[in-house]
Amino acid sequence: MSIRQYTGTDEEDLAIGVWWLKMKADGDLEDMLAPSARSLHGLMRMFQPPNVMLYHSDEAHGIWAAAWYEQLMNGVFMGAWLAREERKSKRGLRAILSFAEVALQASSTLFVVTKQERIVDELRRLGYALLTKAPRLWSASEDAWILMLTRPAHEATKGRLRRLYEKKEVMAHGR
Repeated sequence: MSIRQYTGTDEEDLAIGVWWLKMKADGDLEDMLAPSARSLHGLMRMFQPPNVMLYHSDEAHGIWAAAWYEQLMNGVFMGAWLAREERKSKRGLRAILSFAEVALQASSTLFVVTKQERIVDELRRLGYALLTKAPRLWSASEDAWILMLTRPAHEATKGRLRRLYEKKEVMAHGR
């Protein structure tokens, strides 16, 4: 599973168009993107330098995981998306962890803003600290939650998950 960086080729632009259509069909645009980024043009504007977009894709599904980054003082803001069919998979978890890993190589602190209260606890289990609920930050009528991940918290999460998966492997093989 290798991460690709968006470079603006015609093939990548086409893949992003298909990805945008998938997000629209799955109802993800409203949950994932601020109102100004919900059009295809608005989405692609988020990846323009100095911002960065990374993604995972394959021939069968196209882009199935994506993250976009923006420098925020000495930290990094990250938005991320997983295809609906990957949201409960090990592959999806590895993709999200890899996106955080990349950001934390460039900065000691990663920030995430979400309007999806239902994923706040999932992010906390991945080591993110909930900083606050910000009234009407997402839009004029929608609140958002701001979370932060540090390198030490990310390393601790990776270690905990590694031990958990090793334990499951041992149990599966009857050792």
